[in-house]
Amino acid sequence: MSLESALGNLIEVATTPLADRIYPLQIPSSAGLPNAVYQRISTRREPTLAGPNGLALARVQIDIFAATKAEVDSLATTVRGLLDGYRGTTSGVKIQETRLENEQDQFETNTEVWRVILDFIIRFEE
Repeated sequence: MSLESALGNLIEVATTPLADRIYPLQIPSSAGLPNAVYQRISTRREPTLAGPNGLALARVQIDIFAATKAEVDSLATTVRGLLDGYRGTTSGVKIQETRLENEQDQFETNTEVWRVILDFIIRFEE
């Protein structure tokens, strides 16, 4: 399983309001609020003198959407609390370290939806 899918499963199980409402890359047009989308932004592999060491450092973005500022903030706090500092194995993916790199609030004026963007840096074993 990919790192992104493993994180999506972890969030889905632990965050009841986002159960069945967290999607890879794109939110279906039929999805109701609240919802979330996740994507890998980049992956860096550190070379060693002996060649690849099987470790990767990925930047994963999670965008959370809700109808109210209070709801999106609550969901972001839950997701941040779940992932920031997370270590362990989830869905067969061994994660050595997870840290929140950046957080951003937005209001989508064309849809009148609140949004929080969370950027995580994740060290994991490939």
